[in-house]
Amino acid sequence: MITENIKSFTDEEIMSLINKIVMGEIEAELSDLKAILAEASGRKLEKNYINIIADKIKQKIQPEQIEQKRKPEFKEPKPEVSENTKKFNLDELYKSEPDEDDEEEEDYEDEKYPVLSFLAGLYKVFAWILFAGIIVIGAVLSIVFFKNNMVTVCGVMLGAVLLSVIFLLLLLSVSENIRLKLDIQKNLEKLLEK
Repeated sequence: MITENIKSFTDEEIMSLINKIVMGEIEAELSDLKAILAEASGRKLEKNYINIIADKIKQKIQPEQIEQKRKPEFKEPKPEVSENTKKFNLDELYKSEPDEDDEEEEDYEDEKYPVLSFLAGLYKVFAWILFAGIIVIGAVLSIVFFKNNMVTVCGVMLGAVLLSVIFLLLLLSVSENIRLKLDIQKNLEKLLEK
């Protein structure tokens, strides 16, 4: 399984992995392709890479139907490769023009799961409010109760900052997790529609 540790890959390594899959240097299982699609969607890589993996998944799921419906969207690389050949560039194969349906898809996502979209935004706003609130409350309480002892004031302030950062990261991660799941659902739905 080529995606055992995909979470530790950098964006460039994931793009390189996609390039190798397209070139046929690496044979990927359906589960690998799904994991790469989820990771690429979560990291919001270029749309070209997500479309390539979506096409590869479709080929694995329904190879006969896809070949009958349309030709592959990319050209096969020439077998003659010189030493000075530049790196395989997916942008040349998938010349993506701005998609007019992107705005409609965003609206569709919000219409389909409006509560989840609202909750993701609410968590993000609440995270920042809580972050500022804990720091302000920590500052006020430390100055009011410990105004004679500067070491204690500094200690309480440091604790307030650390606590606010922890809550900020937790709530932002919940918000991003919701967004990630909405993105994965949207990409899989687009995959099934094609």
